[in-house]
Amino acid sequence: MSQIRSSKGIYDLLEKHLRSAAYPMTCVNLMDIEEIRREALKEYGKDVRITTNKLSDLLGFMWRRGLLTRYPAPKDGDSLAKYAYIWDKQEDARPTPSPIPSPASSRRKTSVQIEEIPGGVVIEFDKFTITVKAK
Repeated sequence: MSQIRSSKGIYDLLEKHLRSAAYPMTCVNLMDIEEIRREALKEYGKDVRITTNKLSDLLGFMWRRGLLTRYPAPKDGDSLAKYAYIWDKQEDARPTPSPIPSPASSRRKTSVQIEEIPGGVVIEFDKFTITVKAK
């Protein structure tokens, strides 16, 4: 089920719960789900704080892979979580980078003249001039 190539069951559990979530969830919210908590503790050890941090790292990894959408975490209780995640609602869509237009293609060429003057430099553009002088 998971789009991450790993034999770790935690990925499948996270996908299952984040796909069905009605709102973005933090690592703390996810650790409150018994099934995820049990699998995370089995995977990362018995220290709940360290395991929660590892789960946070895992969510960040999945977000960087384009599987999750990330939001700022709501400030509630004692949680230190910075982000909340939800499965990308587009059907298994990975974000496609939009082409970045070349700055030269979106603007006309401007002429620039640079002239060295005693104690500084004058830079002239089509519509303005910059004068740089030494102190």
